[in-house]
Amino acid sequence: GNCKRMSVDGLRGGVHGLAGLNLTLGRIRFSPKRTPNASHARPDTSAPSPVRPSVPAPMGAVSSLWFLHFPKCGTSFHATIHNFVCPGAPSGCIYGSAHGQFPSYVCSKHNISLLDPANRIAFNCSTLFLAYLSEHNPAGHAPIQAGAAMFRSPSQRFLSSPFHGKDESLNALKLSWNDSNIVATVARWPGRQGCMTKMLTGTRCWQPLNTSDGERTIQSFLAIQFLNKTAARQLLDAYCIREQQRLDQLVPQAVDAIHSLAFVGMTDSWHASIALFHNKFKSGMTTSAELFNMRPGKDTQKQSDMFSAPLHNVRVLEGFWDAADERIYAEATVRFSKDIAQALEQNK
Repeated sequence: GNCKRMSVDGLRGGVHGLAGLNLTLGRIRFSPKRTPNASHARPDTSAPSPVRPSVPAPMGAVSSLWFLHFPKCGTSFHATIHNFVCPGAPSGCIYGSAHGQFPSYVCSKHNISLLDPANRIAFNCSTLFLAYLSEHNPAGHAPIQAGAAMFRSPSQRFLSSPFHGKDESLNALKLSWNDSNIVATVARWPGRQGCMTKMLTGTRCWQPLNTSDGERTIQSFLAIQFLNKTAARQLLDAYCIREQQRLDQLVPQAVDAIHSLAFVGMTDSWHASIALFHNKFKSGMTTSAELFNMRPGKDTQKQSDMFSAPLHNVRVLEGFWDAADERIYAEATVRFSKDIAQALEQNK
């Protein structure tokens, strides 16, 4: 695996296998994800390991859930998680931040904070894992068997907001780099690779696995970026190869984490995912807040529905291929597809 895009045999099943069906699951109707057109099609990903049984904790053992929130994979899912954890909370509330400091339910102009003990009692909240109420903290702060995550195609996740996250070196690049396609450079920037793989195994999304290697690469890049752009790109490509080798060591652990999570959904199949959640946890009716796009990308500012987000053209990545995260995405698709099939069988 490296930064070049590879064409290999892989998985196209998952929710694509449900294309054209119109199913009733839980309490809402959904149509599975549309098939991308040729100009935006995701390349085949490496084949996942043999399908193993999903081994999350049985429903009776799950009294609370936490959201493993990969950046740009659906802030709106907080509404679903928090309505499950705090069944007495106002069901029409959309998750948001109060004064930018702590998580809350935002109803009209009123902030109802879940950090307020009185609210937790009033809303009949079960255990709240505070590390996951906000921010993008990785796995490790709560039992993985109580975790829930939304997965997204790595290229689409990145392209929805390439500069997402706090990174001073990236801000410096944004101000100085005069290449018309800065996105391809950012995709290769130390720390951007393997986000989902890292978070599933305890490392923050934007943190390089080898900090010193990342810092040296950035310093070398900045030193020659205006002198020789080709050499500067080659520095980043070489770094990506080294980082991919480190990520490869984490993939087996990340795959195990996927199959241990209490719930796996897919951002690009939002309606199906929310329906699956309510069916699995018998958590009542779906609310409009769960289908509201809390943080639409620049191409979806006028689209409040999570299901209507367009696909981004991967050509701007100029061949970048996040092999580890593509492998993780394939495994998550297997898990999701199996859970959908199981739910449909049980609801016949």
